Formats: sequence, C-alpha cells, structure tokens
Amino acid sequence: MAMRRLLYVTLSILLALAGCRQGSVDSPRLVELDSLIAVAPDSAAALLAAYPDDSLRTDDDRAYRALLLTQAKYKAYIPAYRLDTINLAVAHYADGHDTDKRTRSLLYKGCVFEDLSRLDSAMYYYLEACHFAQSQGQHEHQAYLMFRIAQLYQYSYAEQDQAVHYYRESLHQYRQLGDSLHALYCLSELAALYRNTCPDSVVPIAHYAIGLAHSLHNDIYYCANLETLAGHYLYADDYIRAKELALKALSEPSVAPATAVRSLNTACQALAMLGKADSAQWLLSQIPDPVTAIDSTDLMRSQAMMAYAKGDLVTFITLNRELNEKAGNLLIASLKHQLAETQTQYEAEQEGARHARVQLRGMIVLVILLALLLALSLYLFYQYRRSTRSRLEWEHARAQLSSQLALMSGKSDADRLHIQTVTQALASVSYLGKKGSSSFKDDKDLVSVTLPEQFWNDADQLVSINLEGLLRKMDERGETLKAEERKILSMCYCGIPDVVIAKLMDYTNRQTVQNIKSRVARKLSPDGGSLAEILGK
Repeated sequence: MAMRRLLYVTLSILLALAGCRQGSVDSPRLVELDSLIAVAPDSAAALLAAYPDDSLRTDDDRAYRALLLTQAKYKAYIPAYRLDTINLAVAHYADGHDTDKRTRSLLYKGCVFEDLSRLDSAMYYYLEACHFAQSQGQHEHQAYLMFRIAQLYQYSYAEQDQAVHYYRESLHQYRQLGDSLHALYCLSELAALYRNTCPDSVVPIAHYAIGLAHSLHNDIYYCANLETLAGHYLYADDYIRAKELALKALSEPSVAPATAVRSLNTACQALAMLGKADSAQWLLSQIPDPVTAIDSTDLMRSQAMMAYAKGDLVTFITLNRELNEKAGNLLIASLKHQLAETQTQYEAEQEGARHARVQLRGMIVLVILLALLLALSLYLFYQYRRSTRSRLEWEHARAQLSSQLALMSGKSDADRLHIQTVTQALASVSYLGKKGSSSFKDDKDLVSVTLPEQFWNDADQLVSINLEGLLRKMDERGETLKAEERKILSMCYCGIPDVVIAKLMDYTNRQTVQNIKSRVARKLSPDGGSLAEILGK
C-alpha cells in the first residue's frame, strides 16, 4: 500500500513538472503574439510591452517574451535600444535547445546594434547567426541574414564587391526555397549595384527583375527596375531608351514617390540631350522639391541639361560647377564618417583588450608566485606590443583618411587651408580612453577639445544644404531646433561619436546626447525612426 502511494505521488510530481515545462516552452499567449508580429508588429509590440510580469513564471517565458518584444519593435520601426532585453534571450538560448529561437535572438541582437550605429558588432552577430543557421539547415533564416549582411556592406561599409557576393548567395537560397518575392528584392539590389560596378551585367539582371516583378504583380519593384535600367541607358548615352523606360515607369499608377522623382530626372535629362527642350522643360516643372542630397544633385543635373538644350552655356557651366562642389561636399562628409568608424573600431579593440586583462588577472591568482611573476611579465610585454601595433594601425588609417580629405581641397590656397582646418579638428576629437567609453570620471579619458568656429559654421552649412527638405518641412509644422539641438545635429551629421559629443557639450554622460538625438529625430520626422536612420536616407 505504501509503495503504491509512493508511486502515485512520484507520477503526480512528474506530470506536474512536465506540464509546467510544456507551458513554459509553448505558452499559448506568447505563441499567438509571435504569429501576430507577421501581420501587425505595432500591435504586437504594444501588447508585449504591457504583458504582465506575473504571467512570466519561468526562464523560458521571460526569454521568449524578450525575443518577441525586440522582434516586434524592430518590425514596427520602433527603436529597440535595450540591449539587456535581447541579451536575456541570447543568453537563454545559447545552449541550443531551441535552434530557431537561438538564430532569431542572434539576428535581432545584430539589428539592435545596427540601430545603435555599432556596425562592427551588428556584423559580428549577423555572421554568427548566419553560420549557426547554415549548420542547422535553416535555409530561410540563412537567406534573410545574407540579405541583411549584403545591405550592411552596401549602405554602411560601401564595400560593393562584398555586397554583391552576399546578394548572390541570398538570391541562390531564395531560389531554392521557391521564394520569388525575396528573390526579386535581391535582383533589384543587384541591378542597382551593377549599374555602378558592372554595367555589362545591368541589362540582363534588370530585365529578369522586371519580368519577375510583372509576374508577381509587384508594381513598386517593376517601376524601380525600369528606373534602374533607364539610368543605365542614360549614362551609356542611349537617350532614346532611357527616355522610353523612364516614361514607362512614370506611367504606372502605383509608382513609388522616390522612383517617380528619379524617373522624372532621368526622362528630363534624356529629352534635353535629344534636343526636345519644351518636353524637358515640362518634366522639369513636375519634379518636386528635393528631400535628400541625392535628389538635390539629380535636380541640379537636370537643370544643367535643360540649360545646355536651350544653348545657355553660361548657366550650364555655372550649374555644373555648383554640382561638382556639392558632390565634393558629399564625399568629404562620407570620408568624415569613415574616419569616425575607424575611431569606433579602435575603441572596440581597446575594450576587447580590457576584457582580456580582467580574465587573465583572474587566472593569474590561482598560480604560484613564480608562475604569477612570469605570466605577468609575458602579459605586459604582449599588451605593450599589441597596444603599440593597434595604435599605429589606427593612426595609419586615420592619416590615410585625412590625406583623402586633403585631396578634396580644390585648386585655391583658401580651399586647402579650409580642409586642413577641418582635418585638424577631426583629428583633435580622437578618443584615446582607458576606462571605457561610458566613463567620464577621469579627464584623461578624452583629449581636451576646442573646435574652431569655422568647423561649426561648415558643419551647420552642410546640414542646411543636405537636409534642406527635412528642415523646411519641420518649419512648416511649426517645429524649431534649439541652438543645442542644432549643434548636436551638426556633429551627428559629421559622424562624431556620442561619447565625444558629450565631452564637447560638457555633459556628464552620453545618455543626454541620445535623449536629445531622439528629440531631434521626432522633430525632423514625426513618422518615426532614429536620427541615424533619418541621416542615412
């Protein structure tokens, strides 16, 4: 009798444990919210944010909710800056008992880092997630991750060859999966890339994408690829084909606004070069005010072609000179951004070295005195060599970027002096901290910086020129930027990191900078998006 009772109690406990485990892994409410993310990510994000904590009774539920909250925010274009949230999911699924959620947690940790403009960290987690997905045969995750990696190489690192490689790998995976829509996305990006890097490959890729978009009834990508092909023919001096394709894209009722603007400029320039000044003039009048720097340069190029078609060579030469100057300013801004990224990479190397020191010190405590002295001597020698080599490599990279900036100085002595001033100002904000990028307890963490007034004027002028459309729309809404917000916007546009901005503005920490950046982003774009996303468009 006692044995039977003991058996019943044991079975009851096992069943209870099994029931708890099943409920924690496949919580019905969380599974429903997981499905909701695909169709209504904004609603899912709101529900997950308000999800009662007392319902999260196990580590599985807490990790699942952290993963879904980050995923829903990202899908709904809500900044997901909380690394501690996604870190909970990454740490929980690190044992690999749920391979799908482990891949997703690594993926969205990379997305959070990308939102934070920590591109090297984002690339690290994208690649880790991609390798894990490949090892587990998760082809859909692998294809999507390759697409994200390609976009990071294309739009953030400007490494076109790497971007093409990963787009082609992603396209191959989507073809095997039979996912024609995502294959169309890859083809469209490849066509746009090939227009600049491999003109001979543009025509077959773009025609393939146009045919696929037509079969899928995807009018947006149908028009986008028509415009890509039209742009290719325009630069190949085949103005008749360029005009026909651009007008065909414009005739579609569902053409995207950005594609329509590019098509209008392409058609206008083609008609001008064909000598049809009246038609080109009418199209020029239909082009809306530019929003981005690229739209502004395209419009100026159309105006120059229009002046050439009318025989107004003075206006044509003037506009071309202004166009070259604006293109030079954009290139300088791009080089400044690369300089800031080089500095960020150096900081990451120093942070990794600090973590290595902490771990090594913990191990040294366990050894005998003689081994401790020997290990410490070897360690200090290794750190000295590594620190010296790292510093020299970073200084060499900075010197190369500074020399590229100097090459943009133009022909006059005044221009050369101006570029030299900007270069020296950028070099003076080099971060050489020893205690971490978030610490300001020691003034030695950052070099003392006093930027010249010329730098502020130039940075503010770049913002006024290249964000003209956004600033004008903000004024129309009755919004204004305070002097402090304008300064921070100028520094962000020049690629200066938050930690240096905080030092320049005499803030106690960089959280103040991030709060002001969020406020500036809301004023510039009420529809949402971080300041980094707004400046990157």
